[in-house]
Amino acid sequence: MKDFLKKYLSGETITGTEQSNSGEYYSMAKLQSVKKIELTENNETINRKINALWYPPFEGAYIEVDGERFYLINKNILEKISEK
Repeated sequence: MKDFLKKYLSGETITGTEQSNSGEYYSMAKLQSVKKIELTENNETINRKINALWYPPFEGAYIEVDGERFYLINKNILEKISEK
């Protein structure tokens, strides 16, 4: 959004891409269930979940150890945060 606003305010031409029709509706229950990361998932899936579910101040992707949740961020998110 930050990049979009910079382009818009500077008068730069903004282009878009049409979304595919392969989207899926996520109920609140389903969204909550996909937040839990299983360590058997591959790295690409884990990174996609971490990125997609990062939305402070809400809880994002997590792993669970002995009933305790540990919330995850990745290098991509850390780099975006440090740009601010």
